[in-house]
Amino acid sequence: MDTLNQIDISIIIPIYNVEKYLTVCIDSLKNQGGLRMEIILVNDGSTDLSLSICEEYANKYENIILINKVNGGLSSSRNVGMNKATGKYISFIDPDDSIDSNYLIKLVNTIEKNNCDVVVSGYITKPNNIQIEPGYK
Repeated sequence: MDTLNQIDISIIIPIYNVEKYLTVCIDSLKNQGGLRMEIILVNDGSTDLSLSICEEYANKYENIILINKVNGGLSSSRNVGMNKATGKYISFIDPDDSIDSNYLIKLVNTIEKNNCDVVVSGYITKPNNIQIEPGYK
């Protein structure tokens, strides 16, 4: 692959009946500046409006890829997404999560600065804003 045009990061989102959260999740990913990224939405047989929300985003943004599959569970969805991913790095984001605007660039910078194989981050719960840090450093 031409490294000049290589995707920096592939974000894989497994989706099953999360219409309530999905728009916030995808919108938080769209606002990540400075990275060439693809967002892979793997609809795992949702029976709510999740698929139509995914279709809207995939039709509107060329870097959003939609895969629609029969329900097989979280691991199955992530594996399907990984098989489609073309990025140098892969990140898994849950569909009920939203991320800060500099989250992914911080992860990529950490990987490249420290030559990491894996990066694990903390998170903040909503609505009570409890910060959870990884159990190891």
